[in-house]
Amino acid sequence: MYFTQSRYFRGMLINICNKLHRRSLWVICVLFVGVFLVLSSIMEQVQELHEALDRKSFSFAVGEQEVGNVPFSRDRPVVWIRGVPRSNSSGIETDILEHVHRVFQRLRYDRLVSEKVPTSKWSVLWAQTSPFFDLKEEMSDLKPHQRVNHWPGTGSLWKLTSGTSKFKFIPKIFRLPKQKEELFKHAQQHPEVLFVQRHNEGHEIQLKKVSEINVSDSEAFIQEFISDPLLIDGHKFDIGVYTYITSVDPLRIYVFDAIQFRFCTVKYHPFDAAIKDKYVVGKKYLPMNEVPSFKKGLNEQSLNNKQVFDAYVAANTGKDPQQLWQKVMAIIRTAIMATESEMIQSLLKFSTKRPHPFFELLRFDLTFDEHFEPYLMKANLSPNLSNDLFPRHQLLSERVLYTLLSLVGLARHLGPLEEEAAMEVSEEDIAVSPEACASPLCVVKRVRLPAIATHAVCSQNHCEFCIPCLSEEQKLILKAAYLEHENRKFARRIFPPSIPQPWNSSETVKLTNFEVSLLPLNRWMNRWFQGMCQKDETWCS
Repeated sequence: MYFTQSRYFRGMLINICNKLHRRSLWVICVLFVGVFLVLSSIMEQVQELHEALDRKSFSFAVGEQEVGNVPFSRDRPVVWIRGVPRSNSSGIETDILEHVHRVFQRLRYDRLVSEKVPTSKWSVLWAQTSPFFDLKEEMSDLKPHQRVNHWPGTGSLWKLTSGTSKFKFIPKIFRLPKQKEELFKHAQQHPEVLFVQRHNEGHEIQLKKVSEINVSDSEAFIQEFISDPLLIDGHKFDIGVYTYITSVDPLRIYVFDAIQFRFCTVKYHPFDAAIKDKYVVGKKYLPMNEVPSFKKGLNEQSLNNKQVFDAYVAANTGKDPQQLWQKVMAIIRTAIMATESEMIQSLLKFSTKRPHPFFELLRFDLTFDEHFEPYLMKANLSPNLSNDLFPRHQLLSERVLYTLLSLVGLARHLGPLEEEAAMEVSEEDIAVSPEACASPLCVVKRVRLPAIATHAVCSQNHCEFCIPCLSEEQKLILKAAYLEHENRKFARRIFPPSIPQPWNSSETVKLTNFEVSLLPLNRWMNRWFQGMCQKDETWCS
């Protein structure tokens, strides 16, 4: 490009100089042309050097299986990407982690790919599967700056959607052969019901009558089929809600604001159980922008999936889409809270301190019946973000990842120094209840009050968040929560839940009743968000 431009301008300058008759001007023109050509040559070489470095950096990052003596930049953090390498059609990137590579590259991370523990220092581990079994020793000895993209114990979420459950929002499940008698009894009471037979891996799905089920198959479980699904333009569909767990004990959950919609490729009616494409959303599903009711909004108006769905629901059904989403978020919140105790127990196996160095991206798959009641079908612990079949979803996948990394502080690169951390958040930012903390009831002078007196003051709810009453660990937890809120991008907090506005006494009673059911640290975290909400309404949701 530079060569072409320089040749054009060189010719133009020579033509101008040829028209000049005085010798002095001719000399000046010749010198000017010479300087211009030298600068053009330098610019061409710089451009070629940049391109060569980019190619070298990219091919190294995804091509090396282990790094040792490769000179990473000291100024850039390193992400260790742990996944089975598979080439895509271009011969580069790891298949299902393509967007992971791309987002980390844009955030100026050096990347290495290795199944084994690398010899180079790393800052972030992105593992496609849980690392807490085969890398237990390494996960128990994490450095203060290291982060991992999974939480110990989240496997309990998969068990929740593949085992017996007390929740009505999960279609009834029977584990075979142990629960075959219960299955027979349920089928006798509901003879019209069909059942979905799923294998533990979750890939093969078959719709059967109870008489067709092999009740001795211990590798499968049976789930009641929702036979009256909500249809749009005749197609059954499901939704995927990308969910972030940024903290456990205390628990903080966010969801990505845009929703993934996937439609069956064949219309549901006339129903035929032999045609799976009528009721099973496969890998080659019908994308939302090809569904007639959504084409215009998505292709011409640049609306997102959730926006066009909400508009459709409001215009065609008379339902309030916000009430529908409130139910969906309540299901996700309830499912995670139901398994939190198991996650806390799993955390005890690893010697990490709060705020813990883990975070998690999940996708909850749900479907709806014709009455707009949502049902949780599956919790995907390592959702596949690759969209080879639907390139338009590339932006969605990359935004999901970027939002997560922003939430947990990995989209910015500040050092560990206290002064650098204070630029982002200080004790002033996390302080709440200023009137109470300034009152005589909450004044704590540690040099004069004995420990028992300090405890008596700080144990009062209206004093518990006064800065002198907070331990160093508590301050770190609150600072992490503060930074999540400030950097949440396209995420929305669903736990602690939104706080209704305007505030009134009846809502206070509801929140108090809700708090009773919470674990102690969750109760404490919830009260802090209430205090932040009263200080700044942007914290209310």
